[in-house]
Amino acid sequence: MKRWTRLPARVSSAVLCHSVLFCMALLCAAAFWSAAAQAEVDENLAAKVYASNDEAFLLDTLAKQDDSLDGVFIKGLICKRLSFFGSEKAVPAMAMLLDDEHLDTLARLALEAIPGEASEQALLDAAKYLTGDRLVGVLGSLGVRRSAKAVPQLKELLAKTDAPTEVRKAAYIALGSIANDEAVVLLLNPEIRKLADSPELVAGLGDALLKAGHYCEKDGRFEAAAKLYFAAFQQKSDSIRSAALIRAFVLEQTHADVVDLAFHLPTQCDGDTCLCPGCPLLILALMSRTYSNEITNTFGIHKDDYKLAIRAIYKVAPGDALMLTEESLKKIGEFATECQAPLLLALAKRPEEACRKKVFPVLLQACLSNQFEIQLAAIQSLKHVGDLDALKTLQAINFSAPQQEPAKRAQVLQAMTETTVALPGEEVDQTLAEMLHSGYEYMLQPAMADNACAFLQIINQRRTKAAAPDVMRIATQADINPTVRDEALAALAEIVTLDNLELLANALETVTDERKVANTLQAACIRLPREECAAAVVRMFQAATSAEQQLRLLTLLKQIGGPTALACVVAACEKPETVDAASATLGKWNTPSDMPAVAEACLKLAKEAQEEKIRIRAIRSYIRVPRQFELPLETKIAMCRTAFDTAARPAEKALIFEVFKRNIDVRSAQAALSYADDEAFRELACDTIVAIATKFKGQSEDMKAVLRKVLELTQKPENVAAAKEIMARL
Repeated sequence: MKRWTRLPARVSSAVLCHSVLFCMALLCAAAFWSAAAQAEVDENLAAKVYASNDEAFLLDTLAKQDDSLDGVFIKGLICKRLSFFGSEKAVPAMAMLLDDEHLDTLARLALEAIPGEASEQALLDAAKYLTGDRLVGVLGSLGVRRSAKAVPQLKELLAKTDAPTEVRKAAYIALGSIANDEAVVLLLNPEIRKLADSPELVAGLGDALLKAGHYCEKDGRFEAAAKLYFAAFQQKSDSIRSAALIRAFVLEQTHADVVDLAFHLPTQCDGDTCLCPGCPLLILALMSRTYSNEITNTFGIHKDDYKLAIRAIYKVAPGDALMLTEESLKKIGEFATECQAPLLLALAKRPEEACRKKVFPVLLQACLSNQFEIQLAAIQSLKHVGDLDALKTLQAINFSAPQQEPAKRAQVLQAMTETTVALPGEEVDQTLAEMLHSGYEYMLQPAMADNACAFLQIINQRRTKAAAPDVMRIATQADINPTVRDEALAALAEIVTLDNLELLANALETVTDERKVANTLQAACIRLPREECAAAVVRMFQAATSAEQQLRLLTLLKQIGGPTALACVVAACEKPETVDAASATLGKWNTPSDMPAVAEACLKLAKEAQEEKIRIRAIRSYIRVPRQFELPLETKIAMCRTAFDTAARPAEKALIFEVFKRNIDVRSAQAALSYADDEAFRELACDTIVAIATKFKGQSEDMKAVLRKVLELTQKPENVAAAKEIMARL
């Protein structure tokens, strides 16, 4: 015989791996196990019990044990093993232990786990004669098994007003766990609920109603679940009422056919105060951040469930909304910060005018809060009610210049932007223009770059035309922050009109990034008619006095595109003082629909220009059209022939082969071959044919014929090898 604390490792490991069920039983019998720990136990027998799945052996061993501490310990181990794989054969032995002062809990847990009617009946029989804590435990086990046969007995126990409170409470909770139709009817019976005549029983009944609602919800009995949650809502326990509200709200989200009882019930009065059921409960759910452990563990309710109550604010009936708003605003200072912010936003989104007027002054004041979450929520909320007094809203937002760390500062600025953009009225636009004019120097400060960007985004999105001159000043400021300049240009593109388009043109004079110029002009042209926009720039070009200004305006015309813009550039090509800039502009033209006219103008210039550099630039610009733009292949080949014949230098003539290489087609190869008779371009033609054939897919006798000609003409070994390989593939 050796002490239990010195059992071998295999037995000790088994003890450590016990299920939670057995650990709970050990805790319930703490006094006994404390003594048993000092008792001597048969090490070999204990190890054999742990390893055995033989029910007959375990029952036989159980019958042989005496009532010594050693024997009781072995019995406890056997109960544990039988809870895993015991059958109806083990039920009589377990039933006999239900009244044992040391083993009742372990035996009861085994009967909970053993399937079949025999184990259920053993618990039902025990409930008739046990008392005190053992009866409470058996009632709990019947609830765990959701025993329908237990309902009549539970009803009788509830009717015994002289029964101990803990027993009656256990009966309520067992009914909630069973949650069949009969149990639900009992729990909803006003007479049964009246029997809860003490705070402890009220809590037990509330827990039972919540449990039953939970099981009904899981079983798909949504109507019964809704009724049970409402019954729980009517209990006097704050935590249960809060939990019932939350579960009712979640239930409606789960099943659309169930009405949200918490917000569609008759008004209830308490003394002189009458509120709809949802109003006080919403406030309670916001303020009550803790629930009983039993509720928390059973229903998964935790402190963040106040968010569900916030969402429920949107569902309050219109007739109750004002009362909800008033009551919430009275107590908002008592709420945790994380509750206050979403509550402000939810109240501001209520559509009722009276509610909006109540929350508006609170939001104006909250804009000055030194708490980031409150300030942010207030500014966001004013997006929904700021129209009550747009100028006061604008003033409140701009007094709330954020001083937080960059990430939070960015969030507040974003909220300020969205809210200000949403404000209605021309007065707001005029005020914004005045603010920009008076705060121009402030906007230029490096530390205020993010504020300036936010303000310019507001001007942009509201299209505040009156602010255009000052926005242009910002865009052309020499040492301005690049991001601020970009926002200013974007704003100008949205607010300039045909009458003041020169503001945008002047601002773009300082921009060297062609893509940025193009994007800015594109934004303006999308909003303004292209041809009218081009006509306005043409007028500015005609009035320009300096070559630099003319060059900038020609670039603007190129970005605008279209017939009017192109006609101005073509006309400028005919004047000696502007031909250089205009011909360069033609070479960069990028409007696809204008390309035929661009090609015609370039070809004419290549033939007629007096300066060689202009002719060279023009023929290169002409070849650029078939090289870079989508045209029929026959048209491209014809243009290449024209370019070859027009070009004066071999360097420009050679450019046509780049066009052929970009068009993988037998016709391109044949066109290249037509220049192979010219000794100066023979190898270049062969190179081009091989490049085309390498990428050519499929089979073609015509392509083979071209390659055979390459084999005859080329002097390059690499071309010979490539041609043979391609012919084999073809």
